[in-house]
Amino acid sequence: MKTNAVNAVNFNVLKVYLTQERNMCYANNTASGNRLPYGETNMKRIYIKEDACISCHLCEVFCRLKHSRYDDPVKAHKKESPRPLARVRLDENGAVALSVRCQHCTDAACSRACLTGALHRDLLTGLIMVDDERCIGCGTCSLVCPLGVPQIDEARGKMVKCELCQDVEIPFCVANCPNEALIYAEIREEATVVTGADHTARSLL
Repeated sequence: MKTNAVNAVNFNVLKVYLTQERNMCYANNTASGNRLPYGETNMKRIYIKEDACISCHLCEVFCRLKHSRYDDPVKAHKKESPRPLARVRLDENGAVALSVRCQHCTDAACSRACLTGALHRDLLTGLIMVDDERCIGCGTCSLVCPLGVPQIDEARGKMVKCELCQDVEIPFCVANCPNEALIYAEIREEATVVTGADHTARSLL
């Protein structure tokens, strides 16, 4: 499987951004009485336990399976054409790896830059969602995203990204992580720890 290796500088910038985003979410929750400014419930996100990630890429494999017409990962990987796009990627720097996906940012650059309004925040869930009917596949969102996570599905000419598997209780990547390196939890619970003594994003928890 192809490794998405990044240099140390870019890798550290990625880690810092992820931590800052979680701190911002926690600040918003605190200011609004532990309620997000949109919706009635705290929004869940996927958090990364960096020390537990073994770079197995199964998050990518099972994300691909989630968006496949097959229910078998081998068939989804080898037989389906075009192969489904994983909405998550694994960035690696030596022995350290980060599973990267859409963070549904508090101040989402992608939705602000979207030319047609296809990228928008769902007022009930707080997630940044894609309206396929309005998406023109221009790629502007990918250019402005700090993590570079939106990608164009060339077969459909539409942008795709992680929407946290809204039709199941636990996202596929989290449910199938063999080392429990991914955690699906409310911002209030996890970001409180991020804002503690360790601001280095060592565990992103």
